[in-house]
Amino acid sequence: MTAGQIGNSGEMRRIAEQCYRRRRKRFRPQSKEFANQQARLFRMGWSLEDYCLKEQSR
Repeated sequence: MTAGQIGNSGEMRRIAEQCYRRRRKRFRPQSKEFANQQARLFRMGWSLEDYCLKEQSR
């Protein structure tokens, strides 16, 4: 995975689906609020790139 993929909700879902397919299982989020929670996380402006920059400066 790349930072760009992690920062994109559609890409993260695609990766999760691929992982499940390789295990011969169906991707089924357990929470009815999954989509809302995922959207809220990305609206918060979470960024792996920012996280990495902070870690490198330590």
